[in-house]
Amino acid sequence: MINQDKSEHDSKISETISQDTINHVSDEVNHLYNISVSLAKEAKLDDVLVFFKDNPSFVGLFVYKLLQEKQEQSKVIRELCKKYELVQRQNEEMLFLLKQNQQVHNDSSQKEFKILSEQDNKILDFVEKQGKASANDIQGALNYKGQNGASARLNKLTNEGHLKKIRAGKQVYFIMH
Repeated sequence: MINQDKSEHDSKISETISQDTINHVSDEVNHLYNISVSLAKEAKLDDVLVFFKDNPSFVGLFVYKLLQEKQEQSKVIRELCKKYELVQRQNEEMLFLLKQNQQVHNDSSQKEFKILSEQDNKILDFVEKQGKASANDIQGALNYKGQNGASARLNKLTNEGHLKKIRAGKQVYFIMH
């Protein structure tokens, strides 16, 4: 019976506290908070607390608002840290790619300065003038006895990075790289 009376009493209290009342109290509390913020800009925090020392609900609100601001600041800092880590990873990836590119460039630069035989230079000149060449073309132009010798030279120049191999059905052509 006592529990039932208590729950009826609680429901009557909750019915009497309307949303308008809550909003009104909230507006007043926010007004007090805004006053304290403007006071805090001009005075020390201790002065603000002394001004409102007789109002413990205000002190509680003030501490609550400070905690809310701290939580917001922490959230912003966490987001900034995530973005910083992302940028740092992207920079590391770009640095890795730049180093790879530089290594490839250095490797190709070293190949450019390699002294080629007279025969290899003739093959490269022929391919450059014709735009493309097959082993049969090289055999005929440079008087190789068989296609194997011409094919071996073309493959060697391809492996060194001077030529590029292109297949057209069964036929293989070589172009300048």
